[in-house]
Amino acid sequence: MDVLVNDVLIIGGVLCEDINRIVRSTYLGFIGDFAFVDTQGNLDPYYAGIGTRYYLLYFDTAELATLPLTMP
Repeated sequence: MDVLVNDVLIIGGVLCEDINRIVRSTYLGFIGDFAFVDTQGNLDPYYAGIGTRYYLLYFDTAELATLPLTMP
């Protein structure tokens, strides 16, 4: 996954895994973070199931304060 803000690459080529944060580091200047979640198990996301089985979640800074770096 690539994360761009105003056409500027924040982080690129991140492997998307089930309930594993994408950005992770505040020094990159991105506010918040993303993670995919498998709603039917614990598999890593596959493009054919995005939006039906796999969802991309956004966590704001308040939510991040309550989450571990890698979610269980």
